[in-house]
Amino acid sequence: MIGLGKALRLMADYKSSRDRANTFRAAIRMPELVASSERMRFQFILDEFQELAGFDAFQAVRKGFGSIYTMLREEWQEQRRCNYIVSGSAVSLLRQITENPSAPFFQHFTPLHLGPLPEQEAVSLLAGFSRRSGAAIPERLCRRMIGLVGATPYYLQVLGEELVLAARDGKPDDNAWKRVCQRVLLQPSGRLYQYFELLHQKVAGRSSLLEKILVALSERPARGSEIAAAIGVTQNRLSSKLPLLEAQDVVVKQRGSYGLCDPCYALWLRAAHGPVSSVAAPLLLGEASERNVAREAARQGVGLVYQSRASRGAFDLLAVYQAAHIGVQVKKIAQFPVYVSEREIGRMRHDARALGWRAVLAFDSEDGVSFHAPASGRKTKRGRRYTQETALRHILDALEELPSGDSH
Repeated sequence: MIGLGKALRLMADYKSSRDRANTFRAAIRMPELVASSERMRFQFILDEFQELAGFDAFQAVRKGFGSIYTMLREEWQEQRRCNYIVSGSAVSLLRQITENPSAPFFQHFTPLHLGPLPEQEAVSLLAGFSRRSGAAIPERLCRRMIGLVGATPYYLQVLGEELVLAARDGKPDDNAWKRVCQRVLLQPSGRLYQYFELLHQKVAGRSSLLEKILVALSERPARGSEIAAAIGVTQNRLSSKLPLLEAQDVVVKQRGSYGLCDPCYALWLRAAHGPVSSVAAPLLLGEASERNVAREAARQGVGLVYQSRASRGAFDLLAVYQAAHIGVQVKKIAQFPVYVSEREIGRMRHDARALGWRAVLAFDSEDGVSFHAPASGRKTKRGRRYTQETALRHILDALEELPSGDSH
């Protein structure tokens, strides 16, 4: 292990060395030294390779060899037992480093573009590892996940892992998916929320204009004139900002329209910075009736979010107003009257009492959404009978009800 011994001595001497440039160069030579001495071959993979450009800000690098990439090219060309694969998420910057004729690494690498997985491969990824984990995600749910967040492996791995852990009795279902997606992607403590928050800070910085452009594009692709009109700026001002977002690989221009490259980032933008951020979870994850109820609740001035305990029990949604919590059970109906069994009403009352919430029924019909206190329905042999006359004038009127939903 002669080569390894030399390498260890080099590492020990690095801190005390005053000639940092030559010591740095010696460190780059170290793998080849070890490989030659031990008659081995090494394969290195350097991820986020474009970030090495930050070394050029150091005086020792500038004075010693001008550019980190120039020095790496010189050293790597002399190595025979080491091979290097470089990768990175900033595709435009990587192309500048490897495809620009004036760049040190021009034609040094063979480029391979890796985008999102094909849908069937993404389904296989989710289904395969979840099955091996003992909580197989159904193919239908796999496709629903991919349809919402895209087919980037990292997102699917994070969400799939959390879904497997959250699955009740080892059976991931739609309710578990809603809870996981809300917690991981739409809440500030979530892993993907924090990932996208860092990305957003890097992309938009403190520019409110860049953020407005991104939020506008999170809804759908648009032409420059449409973006300018949506955010209230001139096209001249907009045209100076769009190239900045294209250079960072978050926006792409296709057939005259601009769009976000990443559907999961678009989803996060709508939840974190969009005009409906307070009701993002049901609007983005819910069924059609839940989305209608969320919009009506928002119109009436309350915030509405999914909540894990609500999803598992009698309630589909949780409406939050100041310190008050209202559990909402959503029902799609054709017309009034509507009958709800005493057993179902009893379950709502039990869950509301246990959680300290108020309970509300939300009926979604072609005529719109109406909210009803459980106790307002007249008792019949078929169950509680609800009509248009039993509707609350406002969802917040439910706060006058007893926490359990019982009548006074």
